[in-house]
Amino acid sequence: MRLWKTVARVFFAAALSIPIASCGFSRHSGSTASNPPSESPSIESSGRKFSGDFFVSQVDDVYRPNTDPAQVQSSYSFDQSGNFKRQSKSRVEEGVYLISTQGELVVYIEKINGEPLTEARIDRYSIIEESSDSITLGSGPSRKLVLKKR
Repeated sequence: MRLWKTVARVFFAAALSIPIASCGFSRHSGSTASNPPSESPSIESSGRKFSGDFFVSQVDDVYRPNTDPAQVQSSYSFDQSGNFKRQSKSRVEEGVYLISTQGELVVYIEKINGEPLTEARIDRYSIIEESSDSITLGSGPSRKLVLKKR
Protein backbone atom coordinates (compact mmCIF):
# COMPACT_ATOMS: atom_id res chain seq x y z
CA MET A 1 0.00 0.00 0.00
CA ARG A 2 2.81 2.34 0.87
CA LEU A 3 4.46 1.64 -2.50
CA TRP A 4 1.25 2.64 -4.32
CA LYS A 5 1.11 5.98 -2.46
CA THR A 6 4.72 6.70 -3.40
CA VAL A 7 4.10 5.78 -7.06
CA ALA A 8 0.94 7.92 -7.10
CA ARG A 9 2.87 10.91 -5.72
CA VAL A 10 5.60 10.50 -8.33
CA PHE A 11 3.03 10.34 -11.16
CA PHE A 12 1.18 13.34 -9.72
CA ALA A 13 4.40 15.37 -9.48
CA ALA A 14 5.33 14.36 -13.04
CA ALA A 15 1.89 15.31 -14.32
CA LEU A 16 2.27 18.78 -12.81
CA SER A 17 5.84 19.34 -13.96
CA ILE A 18 5.27 18.52 -17.66
CA PRO A 19 2.87 21.45 -18.35
CA ILE A 20 5.01 23.80 -16.28
CA ALA A 21 8.17 22.80 -18.11
CA SER A 22 6.51 23.04 -21.50
CA CYS A 23 5.16 26.52 -20.72
CA GLY A 24 8.60 27.68 -19.73
CA PHE A 25 10.11 26.15 -22.85
CA SER A 26 7.60 27.76 -25.23
CA ARG A 27 8.03 31.16 -23.61
CA HIS A 28 11.78 31.14 -24.20
CA SER A 29 11.81 29.41 -27.56
CA GLY A 30 11.73 32.63 -29.59
CA SER A 31 7.99 33.20 -29.66
CA THR A 32 7.13 36.66 -30.95
CA ALA A 33 3.68 36.80 -29.37
CA SER A 34 4.87 39.33 -26.78
CA ASN A 35 6.43 41.51 -29.50
CA PRO A 36 3.82 41.90 -32.23
CA PRO A 37 5.07 43.41 -35.48
CA SER A 38 4.59 47.11 -35.88
CA GLU A 39 1.49 47.92 -37.87
CA SER A 40 2.44 51.53 -38.53
CA PRO A 41 3.73 52.40 -41.98
CA SER A 42 7.43 52.98 -42.37
CA ILE A 43 8.62 56.47 -41.50
CA GLU A 44 10.56 58.30 -44.18
CA SER A 45 12.54 61.41 -43.28
CA SER A 46 11.90 64.57 -45.27
CA GLY A 47 15.35 65.90 -44.34
CA ARG A 48 13.85 69.04 -42.75
CA LYS A 49 14.84 69.99 -39.20
CA PHE A 50 13.68 72.29 -36.43
CA SER A 51 16.18 74.37 -34.51
CA GLY A 52 15.91 76.17 -31.22
CA ASP A 53 14.32 76.14 -27.80
CA PHE A 54 10.54 76.23 -27.43
CA PHE A 55 8.00 76.28 -24.60
CA VAL A 56 4.39 75.14 -24.59
CA SER A 57 2.31 78.30 -24.88
CA GLN A 58 -1.09 76.74 -25.52
CA VAL A 59 -2.76 73.36 -25.08
CA ASP A 60 -6.12 72.66 -26.67
CA ASP A 61 -7.74 69.38 -25.69
CA VAL A 62 -11.33 68.46 -26.49
CA TYR A 63 -11.50 66.21 -23.41
CA ARG A 64 -9.88 68.77 -21.08
CA PRO A 65 -11.27 72.10 -22.26
CA ASN A 66 -9.64 74.28 -19.58
CA THR A 67 -6.03 73.09 -19.79
CA ASP A 68 -3.74 75.85 -18.51
CA PRO A 69 -0.38 75.88 -20.34
CA ALA A 70 1.24 77.17 -17.14
CA GLN A 71 0.38 73.80 -15.55
CA VAL A 72 2.09 71.94 -18.39
CA GLN A 73 5.42 73.84 -18.04
CA SER A 74 7.17 71.91 -20.77
CA SER A 75 10.08 73.01 -22.88
CA TYR A 76 11.32 71.46 -26.10
CA SER A 77 14.76 71.76 -27.64
CA PHE A 78 15.64 70.72 -31.20
CA ASP A 79 18.94 70.99 -33.03
CA GLN A 80 19.99 70.68 -36.67
CA SER A 81 21.73 67.35 -35.96
CA GLY A 82 18.37 65.75 -35.10
CA ASN A 83 18.75 65.72 -31.31
CA PHE A 84 15.74 66.37 -29.13
CA LYS A 85 15.14 67.21 -25.48
CA ARG A 86 11.83 67.70 -23.64
CA GLN A 87 11.71 68.89 -20.07
CA SER A 88 8.60 69.07 -17.92
CA LYS A 89 8.86 69.71 -14.19
CA SER A 90 11.41 67.14 -12.95
CA ARG A 91 11.34 64.85 -16.02
CA VAL A 92 13.86 65.16 -18.86
CA GLU A 93 13.42 63.08 -22.01
CA GLU A 94 16.18 62.95 -24.62
CA GLY A 95 16.59 61.34 -27.99
CA VAL A 96 16.42 62.08 -31.68
CA TYR A 97 13.70 63.36 -33.99
CA LEU A 98 12.83 63.60 -37.64
CA ILE A 99 10.20 65.29 -39.72
CA SER A 100 8.55 62.71 -41.94
CA THR A 101 7.51 63.11 -45.56
CA GLN A 102 3.90 62.83 -44.30
CA GLY A 103 4.30 66.05 -42.26
CA GLU A 104 4.76 64.44 -38.86
CA LEU A 105 7.22 65.18 -36.10
CA VAL A 106 8.48 61.76 -34.97
CA VAL A 107 10.36 61.73 -31.67
CA TYR A 108 12.41 58.73 -30.52
CA ILE A 109 12.86 59.01 -26.74
CA GLU A 110 16.03 57.14 -25.78
CA LYS A 111 16.72 58.45 -22.24
CA ILE A 112 14.56 59.56 -19.34
CA ASN A 113 16.31 61.58 -16.61
CA GLY A 114 19.66 60.47 -18.02
CA GLU A 115 18.83 56.75 -17.84
CA PRO A 116 18.90 54.93 -21.20
CA LEU A 117 15.76 52.99 -22.12
CA THR A 118 16.03 49.40 -23.32
CA GLU A 119 13.96 50.37 -26.35
CA ALA A 120 13.21 53.83 -27.71
CA ARG A 121 9.69 55.12 -27.18
CA ILE A 122 8.17 56.74 -30.25
CA ASP A 123 5.91 59.81 -30.06
CA ARG A 124 4.28 61.08 -33.24
CA TYR A 125 2.75 64.52 -33.77
CA SER A 126 1.13 65.92 -36.89
CA ILE A 127 2.56 69.31 -37.86
CA ILE A 128 -0.49 71.52 -38.23
CA GLU A 129 1.20 74.87 -38.65
CA GLU A 130 4.75 76.14 -38.66
CA SER A 131 6.14 79.69 -38.61
CA SER A 132 9.48 81.29 -37.73
CA ASP A 133 8.50 81.63 -34.05
CA SER A 134 5.99 78.83 -33.38
CA ILE A 135 5.01 75.26 -34.21
CA THR A 136 1.49 73.86 -33.79
CA LEU A 137 1.41 70.10 -33.27
CA GLY A 138 -1.50 67.70 -33.19
CA SER A 139 -1.41 64.78 -30.79
CA GLY A 140 -4.20 62.35 -31.61
CA PRO A 141 -7.62 63.49 -32.75
CA SER A 142 -8.32 65.74 -29.77
CA ARG A 143 -5.14 67.48 -28.63
CA LYS A 144 -3.20 70.42 -30.03
CA LEU A 145 0.05 71.92 -28.66
CA VAL A 146 1.43 75.30 -29.62
CA LEU A 147 5.18 75.65 -29.12
CA LYS A 148 6.62 79.17 -29.05
CA LYS A 149 10.27 79.89 -29.71
CA ARG A 150 12.22 81.40 -26.79
